Amino acid sequence: SLDAVMSLRGPYGFVFNEECTPGIVVKESEVFGVGNRFPDEFTVWPAGVTVESCRGSGKDARIQLRMATGASLQANRLYIIRVGNVTNPLNTPESNRWTLEIGTEFTGESSEPIEGMSLWAFMQTKITAIVTARDQTLAGEVRVMNPVRYIFRPFNTVPMDGELRSTAPDGFIFANLATRECHVELRELPYTALGVQYPGYVWPSEKLVCLVEEGDASRANVKLRDPRPVTAGLEYELILVAYNARVVSETRADWILSSFLPGSFPLDESRIPGFIVNQVMDFKYSNPDPSDRSQEVQNGAAQLPEFVLSMQFPDPIRDGDRIVIIVPEDFVFTDAAGACLNYRVECNKDELIAGADCPVILQNRPTCNAAEKTITFLVSQTTPVPQETLIMFGLGAVNPARTMDLPENFWRCTHYGPPRVVPPDRGFRWRENALEATLPIYSSKAFRSWDIIPQLENVQVDLVDGLMSAGSISGVTLSFTAVTDAEDVAIMFSSPEQFDFSDAVLDPAVPAQSLMLDTGGPLARVRTQVRAGQTTSITLRNVRLGMEGGQTLVRLTTWTGGLLIGGSWEPGTKMDERLDCAEQCSFFLPGLVDISYERLENQYHQNSDAYPVQSRWEAQMGRPAQIVFRFHVTQAVKVGQELWIYGKPYQPTLSTFALSEAPPVSTEAALFDDPDARAVSYALKDVLDQTIKVTMQQTLVPYTVYEVRISVIAPTPQQAEASGPTSWTIETWDYPYGDKPTNTNDGNTRAFPIVEEYAFRVESFLTPPITDIEVSLHVTAGLKKPTALIVVAPLQFVIERSCLVSGAGIVTDCNPSTPMPNGRMTARLDVIDTGLPLNPPPIVIRVSTPRRAPLDKAWFIEGRDKFSDAQYGWGEAEGLDIEQMSETTAMYPGIPGLYTRMVWHFKSQVLIEAGGWLHVMIPEGFDPDCTLKAIALPLTGGCNIIDPQNIIITLNSTMVPGEYAFAMGITPPALEPLRNELSLILKNKAGNVLDAAVGMPGLDIQSSLKIAELPLRWSQSKALRSSMITLGFEAVEPLPDLVVAPEQQVSEILIILPVGFVHLVGELNDFAVLNDEDMPFKEGDWLDFLQKDRLRITLDLNRSSWTTLKTGKYEFRFPVLVPSPLPAFNVWHMALCQPNYPEGCNQITDPAVLVVYPMPGFEIGEVYVGPGADDLGGTAGAAGPQTMVSSPLLWLP
Repeated sequence: SLDAVMSLRGPYGFVFNEECTPGIVVKESEVFGVGNRFPDEFTVWPAGVTVESCRGSGKDARIQLRMATGASLQANRLYIIRVGNVTNPLNTPESNRWTLEIGTEFTGESSEPIEGMSLWAFMQTKITAIVTARDQTLAGEVRVMNPVRYIFRPFNTVPMDGELRSTAPDGFIFANLATRECHVELRELPYTALGVQYPGYVWPSEKLVCLVEEGDASRANVKLRDPRPVTAGLEYELILVAYNARVVSETRADWILSSFLPGSFPLDESRIPGFIVNQVMDFKYSNPDPSDRSQEVQNGAAQLPEFVLSMQFPDPIRDGDRIVIIVPEDFVFTDAAGACLNYRVECNKDELIAGADCPVILQNRPTCNAAEKTITFLVSQTTPVPQETLIMFGLGAVNPARTMDLPENFWRCTHYGPPRVVPPDRGFRWRENALEATLPIYSSKAFRSWDIIPQLENVQVDLVDGLMSAGSISGVTLSFTAVTDAEDVAIMFSSPEQFDFSDAVLDPAVPAQSLMLDTGGPLARVRTQVRAGQTTSITLRNVRLGMEGGQTLVRLTTWTGGLLIGGSWEPGTKMDERLDCAEQCSFFLPGLVDISYERLENQYHQNSDAYPVQSRWEAQMGRPAQIVFRFHVTQAVKVGQELWIYGKPYQPTLSTFALSEAPPVSTEAALFDDPDARAVSYALKDVLDQTIKVTMQQTLVPYTVYEVRISVIAPTPQQAEASGPTSWTIETWDYPYGDKPTNTNDGNTRAFPIVEEYAFRVESFLTPPITDIEVSLHVTAGLKKPTALIVVAPLQFVIERSCLVSGAGIVTDCNPSTPMPNGRMTARLDVIDTGLPLNPPPIVIRVSTPRRAPLDKAWFIEGRDKFSDAQYGWGEAEGLDIEQMSETTAMYPGIPGLYTRMVWHFKSQVLIEAGGWLHVMIPEGFDPDCTLKAIALPLTGGCNIIDPQNIIITLNSTMVPGEYAFAMGITPPALEPLRNELSLILKNKAGNVLDAAVGMPGLDIQSSLKIAELPLRWSQSKALRSSMITLGFEAVEPLPDLVVAPEQQVSEILIILPVGFVHLVGELNDFAVLNDEDMPFKEGDWLDFLQKDRLRITLDLNRSSWTTLKTGKYEFRFPVLVPSPLPAFNVWHMALCQPNYPEGCNQITDPAVLVVYPMPGFEIGEVYVGPGADDLGGTAGAAGPQTMVSSPLLWLP
């Protein structure tokens, strides 16, 4: 119950009144207000304990307690005392704790620190200035705005429509417009709560209203229009723009920041120490555009080629000082090594002596710090730089992409002094490092950086719609990210020339876009909503691309506020731009491959003379062909670049590839053309993916016409159907490959017509010459069904009208069509409208055969559409052999003017009924007669000479297929006929040719020989008995010598027996020469009798002396064995042969043979009657050429 003292110690900033007794309350009925009782855990203050006095001293209070007898404050009880008459600090103290001590003279105790209450004041406040220099007062000087940053944490939340208010120190005012509007920015800084990171928030400018108070610009009120509150406990940044005081200050003045609920109910308030106002220097810049020095370089991300900073200080610059320039955040001013970019000393060149350099005032070059964005001069020189000395230097800076926010967009220069023992308390400056924050400031200055014309970002300009060659009609698409909002976009192509948007249309999928009135030529203006930070895309189609090609230069600008005035569009205010967008954002426009000649050649087009039919038709699917192009490029193709050619699914091959300058067009120039000189050097790279690629070893010059020839395999029908019409692409590429060629034709060639190859063959049962035959056409068409067929027959085949024999229900008509230029006849076969089915039955037509098979026997068929006349396909058949009557021969001696026999031998495969006839055709000049010897021939009705070249032998009985022979009389002409041909034609009684041998070459006329055969004589004609044969010739005139007729000399006589006969000559004595004294035989073995069906007699005429055959008869006699039966071709042959042939004369067809004498033989039982019948060498009958005897085969006149 002793008296006690209670000591209360508060946090720094609290102040108790010196006399604080009136503020002490302990009664239960008063502590929490009249009538409010204590909570149960608290004990009522004892009645015997009273407060006698309270004395305050700063943040401490001493309270004297009087204890009545027996009264005390009980241990372990909670008591309440209210202490008034205390002044709160401006802000909640950082160490916000209270302590309570109580004791008597002899005892005492102390509490643990008690956590204090938070004041209704902003916490963790800070003011940071951009500009700390005094405001200039010189006339004409532009006042420098100072964005002032307030950092704070509110104690109370400020809701929507609440306010933040600030009062600036004396001499400061907030920058404002005539409407009292002021610039304000408010940000909620990022924070973390319960382990979750939050990005913060930036109030949109339209959600903040800043006004200075009317008549007092040192007060600014900011009203919150955003639903988002300023939340208690979070950290915020408020920026207000002020003008500094015009005088230098020695101390930091306070800035007041307050918050209010809607209706101006006060919440938090704090006084925040500001900054010392220092002396002002002169700090300026020069940033001229070299192309127009009246303009600044303002393009975003542009180089500043002549950027200069100038400084003048009100104080001397001494050793140990430093000059620091803080560069706006987004400028680039260092090189890759971190050094100042293109630093140079500058001065007023007009004041220099000619040829002199600018003086170096600051001896040390500056250091540039890209991270801190500072340019620092560390002064280290003994001689001070006088005050107001103009210092200039240049720097190679690069503009930022866009104008930075106002608080960031200042260049600031500060002149610092050396460090002091006690650093000055001058407040906080934006972006000042820790070291410089401790240095004294002599002077400073800032200027607001120039506005940047933002450069559109992420700009991409490219082609759409496939076509990309210079001058083509195509589409252009562009996209970009805008820096600022805009209403329309201007697109200007400055290169290549002649881009034209006059007929352009916008993508209908974007209905919100429209073309403006001034669209046309190289300019397109599109009305569209452009939003900052968002991608804007525009697609224009039907655009005429620039001529010649090359890298495109595109100028994009965005605009707002445009108006239609007087029928023309005034674009308004330019917002963003991207000038001369080239490689980095726009496309390379490929040059044009302009094709002036194009042709697909089948394998026959190169030799139309040899292939007159095939060369007139299109290339066949799946077959070899050649492509020929003549073209020029508009962009040079340099050495090392590549030429690509493809037309899928065509398959290029390596058999042919040739590249050269095109051949001359004029006839005169063609006379002096040198193809080798026109060749272009290249190296074949590969043929992959149906593309042939060559690497140029010689430049392709723009507008020079070149020719390329490529061998290919045409697509198969299945490939052609799958791919559709195929065009060819010629491109040139630079290596490494980009996304576009350097030249292209965009595949702009005509689709070469290629047609299907038809399976085609022709058949005919018989194919004799010069007759009508039926030809079966077997045609297998392809995928397309032709409705007309054109049949091309070989030369000399004749097609008459109504040539259809059988159309198989598919072909409705057949008639001759236009002949081929080489004379081949054609027939058009009309097919039913549904077209030729895939595997039709044979179609049969009638044609007339020629005299003999032509050299080219091939038949062709062409399929067409009769409505469009388009060719669908064609095929080739091997053709038909003209079957001459088998083994047909006509043998006779070609001795002019001497009557003789012409013996015909043939085998027929046809049956000719009675009434038919044999038509014999002999050359002009021969004199025939009807002395007919039917060697093997049915009964005839006689012989009729129509004219000297045409003889008719009528058949009175049927001639069945078999071997036949007959002889007729003729007298050869003196000269060999111009057309020395013979024919034997078998016709039926209707006159139709059934078999024939036509156009057989006649025998040579031996104009210098006068030798006639003598009659064949025989001694007997019994089968399988021997008979003595006598035959020979008569030299009507002596044989000519070597001088007169060197080609008509006789060196050998060959005698050929009919088939089945054998001679019985076993030794020379068995062979008799009836007048051997005049026959000049070869010395030695002059008779060859080893072959039993022939005898060879060798002469020695006109060799060592002028020995020749004299006029006279020469006969040979020898025994033979008569066969049984006799051969059908029962004819003996005697041949006179010429020398100089090593093999001599062994058969009548040998080249050594000059003249052959055919002699019809005898029949079994026939008796020879005629000249020499009395000298037959044995038993003989009588028969001769002029005498007829009874025999199965009769001579008929």
